[in-house]
Amino acid sequence: PILSRDGQHLLYLTGGEEEGLFDLWVYDIPRGSSERVDEGLPAYERSPGLGLEGAGVGSTPFQTDEGFGYWVTRGGFHEIRLAHTDGPSELLWTFRAEEGRPPPFAIHGRRVAFTQCDVQAGECSLFLGMASEVIVAEKGGIRQLTPQTP
Repeated sequence: PILSRDGQHLLYLTGGEEEGLFDLWVYDIPRGSSERVDEGLPAYERSPGLGLEGAGVGSTPFQTDEGFGYWVTRGGFHEIRLAHTDGPSELLWTFRAEEGRPPPFAIHGRRVAFTQCDVQAGECSLFLGMASEVIVAEKGGIRQLTPQTP
């Protein structure tokens, strides 16, 4: 579990309907009630840090000003998601699940930043987008990118 920055909400997992899958909940401490924000998630894989390598059901969820950030792999895609404290989770970005985890990323509100590297070419790219709409993609200059969607 993880507490929100204001200490008023708690993000936690419970066993889901299917064996080995979990549901993600936000508990509203002042109201004393919980709301499911996502379901059917695989088990945690713990990772150090506060989410720069991603978070959530691929690793530990992390706090944002708007709720909790995390990532999960479903249907051949890594999903970067924001679990709001007052409603269902929001899909911010997707990556094809060609590797075991998405690239290193950060989120702020609906803004997503991530890096992707081409080891053979010896170069990395920095991307900055707004919930599935790229603002800046930089690799020796600025170029536009269309996000991958399931």
